[in-house]
Amino acid sequence: MLNLSRAALRLALVFAATVLCAAAAQALPQTFVSASGNDANTCERAAPCRTFAGALAKTDANGEIIVLDAGEYGRLSITKSVKVTAVGVYAAVRTVAVVTGGNKTAENAVSIYSTQDIKVALRGLTLIGAGINFGVAFGAQGGGTLSVEDCTISGFKAGISASFKSQVQVKDTVVRNNEIGISVNVTGGGVLTLAVDHCRLENNFNGLSVQTGPNYGSAAKVVVRDSLAAANVPYGFSAVGPGTQMTVEGSAASGSTYGFTASKGAKLTVKNSVAANNQFGLYVTDAGTKATAEGCALNDNSNSGLLVRVGAAASVSDSAVTGNAVGLRNEPSNPGTLKTFGNNRVDGNTTSVSGALTPASQL
Repeated sequence: MLNLSRAALRLALVFAATVLCAAAAQALPQTFVSASGNDANTCERAAPCRTFAGALAKTDANGEIIVLDAGEYGRLSITKSVKVTAVGVYAAVRTVAVVTGGNKTAENAVSIYSTQDIKVALRGLTLIGAGINFGVAFGAQGGGTLSVEDCTISGFKAGISASFKSQVQVKDTVVRNNEIGISVNVTGGGVLTLAVDHCRLENNFNGLSVQTGPNYGSAAKVVVRDSLAAANVPYGFSAVGPGTQMTVEGSAASGSTYGFTASKGAKLTVKNSVAANNQFGLYVTDAGTKATAEGCALNDNSNSGLLVRVGAAASVSDSAVTGNAVGLRNEPSNPGTLKTFGNNRVDGNTTSVSGALTPASQL
């Protein structure tokens, strides 16, 4: 009986080792996709897969999927750390709406969900939406990192959406013709950080929307550099909620109803940036909201270069406020506080100042 037990144990160990070796052989640190590939292949370079989903199943955690040639590769549902890379080739995910029982639905182009810490990097992809879904939906409840670089994202309800404590980086990316270009909405606690660098947010309903809820200690810390929000109606860059801190440097907002806006207790700093040809260049509203314009050009806006109202506070320094219907406006009927330094140039407006201004020396 003892010999049989030992034999059975040896057999079980051999079987387990065989299974582990087979799994290791199937999962690779680097896999490849090609328009001429097949998901039945190993996904090695010499035998690439046809779809992202097929390659993802054969890619190690912390591995990488590489696109070899131009094609459309199907949607991705990611639950482990991975890189998806396309350099110099057209690599697309096209989503299509399905009508069932009169209801229209569409799956996201890239869905990223995990209760554990997860790190995902997307580079060189073209994501095409059906108008009711998301381009990149990042829901890392356990925290994580998302990097989106050199991508083009269009036609979605939100081009990029993030909602939990995490780190998100978007670089050298065009986000156009979406309902919201980049959407951050933190309501469940924790801090989400977002860096937007050298991006174009064009023809969206809202170019960049950052919101935090009033409860649970939710916070969003956002830095935007060298980016453009153009023809987003009504909002170019929008900061909403008491936990929202947004800094915009070297960027521009044009062709919107509100170029830069802060509300509901948000804190917005705009440096060395341009708000031109909007209805409102910088719009600040609600008690507890604070905004600063430093070294900016607030030009040719059809209503106001800078408007403060409903108990909000704003300051403007070393800025040119020209060619607007009203240059600096502290809403007379429902004012806030508009602090000005002596180094601004406010001229060429139909009305230079409306409402009370507070010189910096008085604060």
